[in-house]
Amino acid sequence: MIGVFPEARQIIEQNIEKVLNNQATPKQALDDAEKSVNSALDNYNKTLKR
Repeated sequence: MIGVFPEARQIIEQNIEKVLNNQATPKQALDDAEKSVNSALDNYNKTLKR
């Protein structure tokens, strides 16, 4: 997880900002953040497999 932590944090912050700026509902923001963080984790895990 530490490998994608900075990216995950940025994704979460961006989605919080969307909610605060009324650009997304909390549910939409959570769903989007979940997809993006999971994708980043999948990509990271793929790079570790040899």
